[in-house]
Amino acid sequence: MPVINEGASTGASFSTTGSYRVATFTGNGTLVVTTGGTIEYLQVAGGGGGAAGNFGFGGGGGGAGGFDDGTFTSTASTYTVTVGAGGASGAADDPGSDGG
Repeated sequence: MPVINEGASTGASFSTTGSYRVATFTGNGTLVVTTGGTIEYLQVAGGGGGAAGNFGFGGGGGGAGGFDDGTFTSTASTYTVTVGAGGASGAADDPGSDGG
């Protein structure tokens, strides 16, 4: 079972759900693992921004977000976590941008 140094990790809030210890990142940070083991993860991706409307017509909707889940075998190390933003809406007559 992996051991996480919560005090040395940055950018995460930690909680317990059932038998799971959960690290939630809403911005960039690090996860400090002091004893390796199998870590389960869930990544949630932001959706793309919608297009702006023009001339009294509404713009198109943004693209859907996505998710990925799985496991990996960690070692004693510091892991960098990068969190991107969802896509911004477009200006009039321009499409929105890609999500992060």
